[in-house]
Amino acid sequence: MKSLIVALRRVGGTLAAMALVSGALASGAAAAPTPVVFGAATATPKTQTVECPTTVKLTTTAKVKAPVTLAYQWVFANGTKSAVKQYKIGGKGIKPIRLTTTVKVTGDAKGWGAVRVISPVKKVSKKAWFAVSCTGADAHTGGSTWVGTTYVHEPEKPSTTAPAANPVTTVNLTAAPKDYAGRCPTDVALTASFLFAASAKPFVVTYRLRDSLGNTGQWRTMNVAAGPVAARTVDLGKIKTAKSGWHQVEVGQSNGLLSNRATHTIVCGVPAVTLNKAQAYPGQTVTVTAAFVGSDVKTISSKAFTPETHTAPAGKRDYTFDATVSPALGEHEVKAVFADGDTATAKLTVVADPSPVKGVKLTLDPAAHEGRCPIKVKVGATFDLTGYPAQALSIKWRPAGAEQWKTLAVPAGHGGSFTAQLDELTVTESKKGAYRIEIQQADNLKSNEVPFEYLCGEPSITLSAPTAHPGDTVKVTVKGFGSDVKTVTSKAFTPELHTAPAGKREWSFDAIVSAALGEHEVKAVFADNDTVSAKLKVEPVPNPVQKFTVDVDPATYVGKCPTDLEVTAKLAGIPAGVNSIQYKRVGTDTWTTLAIPAGHAEPYVVQLPSLRYTESGKASVQYVINQPDKLESNTEHVVVTCGEPTITLSKSEAYPGDQVKVTVNGFDSDIRKIYSDAFEPSTRDPLGTPRTYEYVAVVSDELGTHTVTAETYNGGKATATIKVVPDPNKVKGVHIWFGDDDYKGRCPVSLPLTVKFTGLPRGKQTIQYRIAGTTAWQSVEVNPVLGVAVETVRVPVTQSGKGSVKIEINQPDKLTSNAEGYEVECVQPSITLRPAVTRAGGEVEVEVKGIDSKVVRVYSEAFDPKEYKPKYPDEYYERDHTVGSKVAPGTYEVSATLADGTVLKAQLTVAPPQVKSIAFATSPTVPTNNKMACGTVVTVKATLTLAAPASAAQAVLWKSDRDNAWKTATVPAGQTSVTVDVLSYTVTKSKPDDKFIDVSVNQADDISETFKFEPYCQ
Repeated sequence: MKSLIVALRRVGGTLAAMALVSGALASGAAAAPTPVVFGAATATPKTQTVECPTTVKLTTTAKVKAPVTLAYQWVFANGTKSAVKQYKIGGKGIKPIRLTTTVKVTGDAKGWGAVRVISPVKKVSKKAWFAVSCTGADAHTGGSTWVGTTYVHEPEKPSTTAPAANPVTTVNLTAAPKDYAGRCPTDVALTASFLFAASAKPFVVTYRLRDSLGNTGQWRTMNVAAGPVAARTVDLGKIKTAKSGWHQVEVGQSNGLLSNRATHTIVCGVPAVTLNKAQAYPGQTVTVTAAFVGSDVKTISSKAFTPETHTAPAGKRDYTFDATVSPALGEHEVKAVFADGDTATAKLTVVADPSPVKGVKLTLDPAAHEGRCPIKVKVGATFDLTGYPAQALSIKWRPAGAEQWKTLAVPAGHGGSFTAQLDELTVTESKKGAYRIEIQQADNLKSNEVPFEYLCGEPSITLSAPTAHPGDTVKVTVKGFGSDVKTVTSKAFTPELHTAPAGKREWSFDAIVSAALGEHEVKAVFADNDTVSAKLKVEPVPNPVQKFTVDVDPATYVGKCPTDLEVTAKLAGIPAGVNSIQYKRVGTDTWTTLAIPAGHAEPYVVQLPSLRYTESGKASVQYVINQPDKLESNTEHVVVTCGEPTITLSKSEAYPGDQVKVTVNGFDSDIRKIYSDAFEPSTRDPLGTPRTYEYVAVVSDELGTHTVTAETYNGGKATATIKVVPDPNKVKGVHIWFGDDDYKGRCPVSLPLTVKFTGLPRGKQTIQYRIAGTTAWQSVEVNPVLGVAVETVRVPVTQSGKGSVKIEINQPDKLTSNAEGYEVECVQPSITLRPAVTRAGGEVEVEVKGIDSKVVRVYSEAFDPKEYKPKYPDEYYERDHTVGSKVAPGTYEVSATLADGTVLKAQLTVAPPQVKSIAFATSPTVPTNNKMACGTVVTVKATLTLAAPASAAQAVLWKSDRDNAWKTATVPAGQTSVTVDVLSYTVTKSKPDDKFIDVSVNQADDISETFKFEPYCQ
């Protein structure tokens, strides 16, 4: 088998193709030309409503005188045709034959097929008309596609067995759902099961629906192939109804077969949710009822409830429960959700409780005291706010018996309990009693009563002597009031801390005096953290140190200042045991105490406080001991040279891309690196180990104030600051272009112009621009990538013509883009008919240009059907429309409606049939052997002859298969024919690829002729 694509055209915005597949050719002897008599032309089925894709079988019978060889092809209503085929019929005498093709239909279709015999005579059979209406989800109604799949030719065989008179034996109809409850109307799906009797021939079944309301549907058809007893299930679609009833299938055959009655019971209702009250306050109970005949209750939810969501038990179509009201004040929606996804709502308003505080527990801290006065007593309270766990409240309270109310603000989110300090009382004298508060609300709530007792008094401490020497013993006596003695501490004692036995309100002990010379505090601490103190002066032993030397390290210093020099002292001749001495640096006034422990080394070496130098200079360092002989140390000579690394910048303020000169001096060390976020790159490593270094840094796009740091190898640092500010000329370049600089369409129009900004700093930027020649600045916010941002702006154009635009940037340098040209051609929507003059039954190509609006409807009283709505609307519409076969001659309006409401109109003239024959001729004449001189230009002409002389000038619509475009030829008044040029051909050594030329006339009988044309040269 081989396939030949014979037509490809646009139909209602889609492409439709017909493919014809040929069968094997029969062999036989050729016969001399003899007449061919066509019989009936049929389509099986002729009309049908089925799920697509489906097939239609077209058959034409004929009688020929054998032997003969027929050259023929199938032609179709959509302008396509099959390849020319040969059919050899052997034997002698009149032979009946059958020519068959199969058409595959994938969408709604209406058309015909006919057989055109080319030789031994030129003749066209009757048309086999068919119509298909597709059902189901895949039904296609815009631009039907039908494709010829196979065709055969065979001798006509007499029928041996006719289909049964009543081929359908039983029909069973089912309705789904059979029982329904819920919102109305609803869909009921109908399915029929047919049982067919055995048949030797295919047959067509007609049937229709009837219902309990007395309605009957349109007749439908179904093709059934020959074969044994068979069954078929047919989806009859869905009906939308709100009433119970039945449906029945009636079969169009002699016995009036009826199916069973498929009943459906429908109970209509809507979901609902009701409340026993419209208003409540937190903590109250509300009775909620949700019900729906069509589905079980699933959940009821509202922010007015705690918890928000309640889940109904399974299988409940009517559900009632009690909900606890939440503290969320205001009007809330109560929403019921059902198992089928349907919902119902009601409203509940939550108002404030007049007594929001349910309880209050009062505390005093402390509630009892014995000791010093005055003291502070904190009044605390914990409020029970279980009705308002998440809501802010204002509580008014006062001490019992007081006149003035105080206000406590409770923040939201307290969780139903809130603890706060209400007040702080001052107790200055001993007292005893009870304390409570009352709340200002509807129930006059009062707190618990808290008893209190406060005793006021003071503790004391005494020493056996006010002065002592290191190693002496001093008796200490401590008395508490309201609290036990805890500890006694003093730097005058060894050890410093003494801990009293437990439960001692009065305690005495002997303390050993330490070597810490000077006056010291002796401090007693009590169990209630109260304290009391006395003074003890420790005086030194006379001349305890015999020799005193000091060492300063380093004595010579060069580096960053301030700096600290270490001082080491060596003391010799100190008595054994604990000692305390005082010393100072010569030239200063303050003595410093040094405690020397028992068991010290001889000599005793100690680190004295460091000497700090803030600037360069020389100094002599000597110390003296505070004892009767004023013992002095040796003298150390110190030399200090101060300095540090430095860094200077040529600019303190710059913008991204600027150059800044950086100069660094390492002072006493080599430079290790220089770094800052203000520069790009951020780090600079000097080559080698220079003490001084200078380079030019490029400023980065990190805006703000930055530190520039230089580090040396000995840890030194130098810093400077620089401020990076935005470049006033943030856009360094701007380039524009039109994506489409040649516009054709409705005006006025805004042309999209692409603008590319370059050299931008990082981060979001706002750019002001305007189209050159305008006054208003526009703003655009961009987020550049690698300094580049691309935006689209609109250029308004109101009329046709050429022009150019530039973009100006609002910055100090007044940056301007390149000039970009454009051309605009303003056009309006249009409708064109090809041809504008036709015949009843003819075809008219309607072309609609919606420009910028889609074509949604084409209508004319002359068309069959009169109205066509594209399934997939487009701004461009092109489709062949058939003029009704019974349309009377005259002028008709053709209208096209656009999506924006625009209606386009054109005039179509329907003229009566007039051409009876078509004759071909060539100029020059092609000889019978078809041989001609190379390069000869041959013109093929066709003479169109009228049935009678024209009473007035007559227009004739014709076309050839070479361009398939309708043309108009005019027969002058009084004449019977007109000759038209069909083809101009230059003769070559090869015969034409297509040797058959078809010419047809657009009139009701669709007259056409085929001319064989195959000249060549040698």
